[in-house]
Amino acid sequence: MVYNELGLMRHLIQLGHKITHFTACRYDLSYKPYLKRKYINRIDSIEIVNSPSVYDPFCYRVNPRNHCINNMIDDFTRKVIGLVSPDIAHMSDLRMHAASIIDVLYSMGIPMIKTMHNYWDICPKGDLMINDEKLCEDYDNGNSCIRCLSPYTAYKIPFFHRIKGTIPYGRLRPLLKPWRRYKSLVGSREQASMPESMEYSSQAYFNRRKYFIEKLNKCSLIHVSSADVADRFSKYNINKDRIKTISLSVDGLTNIKPKEDYASHYPVVFGYRGEIHRRKGILTLLDAFSRLDQTKAKLIIYGEGERKIFKVYLERGLNIEYRGAYDRKRLNDVLNEIDVGIVPSIWAEIFGIVGLEYINARVPVIASNIGGIGEWLINEKNGLLVDPGDVDELTMAMERFIRDPTLINSFQSRTTRWKSMQTYTGQINKLYESCGVHS
Repeated sequence: MVYNELGLMRHLIQLGHKITHFTACRYDLSYKPYLKRKYINRIDSIEIVNSPSVYDPFCYRVNPRNHCINNMIDDFTRKVIGLVSPDIAHMSDLRMHAASIIDVLYSMGIPMIKTMHNYWDICPKGDLMINDEKLCEDYDNGNSCIRCLSPYTAYKIPFFHRIKGTIPYGRLRPLLKPWRRYKSLVGSREQASMPESMEYSSQAYFNRRKYFIEKLNKCSLIHVSSADVADRFSKYNINKDRIKTISLSVDGLTNIKPKEDYASHYPVVFGYRGEIHRRKGILTLLDAFSRLDQTKAKLIIYGEGERKIFKVYLERGLNIEYRGAYDRKRLNDVLNEIDVGIVPSIWAEIFGIVGLEYINARVPVIASNIGGIGEWLINEKNGLLVDPGDVDELTMAMERFIRDPTLINSFQSRTTRWKSMQTYTGQINKLYESCGVHS
């Protein structure tokens, strides 16, 4: 079995499956692409080092054809299949592989399940957003891709990344702490100050989407996490009969301690945890919070990214604390200090894992009614749904808790814990069985 989600893989092993993790994420000083195999915690890991399908989360300026077809990666895939002879291939993000490996697997008669963790297959940015501001409802046969991607600079693998990929992470980690702190302060890679001429045509992006959809329809099943996301993918001519909806779970949820019943107090502490990025709705949140009585409300922000986008709010003397990144070992402590969690995304979140952690901690949530969020947030039960990007509506939702903090306790009493990773694994295992694969 080939798969690339570590938490699920560990639980599948407990059910008796043998796992090979075929991945590609590292670049080193050798520059030449090669396969590296190692065994970690009973997982057979085979990695394409120096993948010829270059990806950078702040660039996107690569030939869209390379996302589709790469003969070298196809050859690596055939070699891996020859080594492990999988009964089924379970794929998620292919951005450092190539969509053509689906043809390789299909030609060998190997059943395939593809889990959608983003929109990479139909959007070269992966988020279906135009300029991080609004949903891409019509990509205009690839012309919208040109307008959206043109501000980004061309990309080469930084030498630092190659050093990082060469030296064992344990030895390098102390040196990375100042670098991570610097990134959290200055933010993500800057866009070019002046748009460059795009070297790839709108037809190239049109062909990219068409190619990916053709390959997706060769998969045995397409796994999505919510009905909303299923509807979005089905609109792109992906065979509805192949789309199966199973909501996600993650490792560690069972370790989250439920908070004690809330005792009314001021200020009410609102919490944001996640990437500091426009598509996450951080500006909507800051605008809404700035309208609240600052003596009765406090906002704690955890995360890394474009800190500069809310610097102006910090300078206004609002009751905001920016904490940066936090150690996952401190998750219970972090959740315990938040009275109401905020998930203000303006993009169609595939699911919103942060919400599951709030739920298990008995923290009520205010979240955007978009994407997979409505799968876990039941309006007026464990939180409140608001329209994405609507500052007025978000402000009113937050003010409800300020006017009557006892509402927090009310929501706590109606909140039930999310399904465990074991339950989720069992549901995925049934997908395998429907493809004729048994542990």
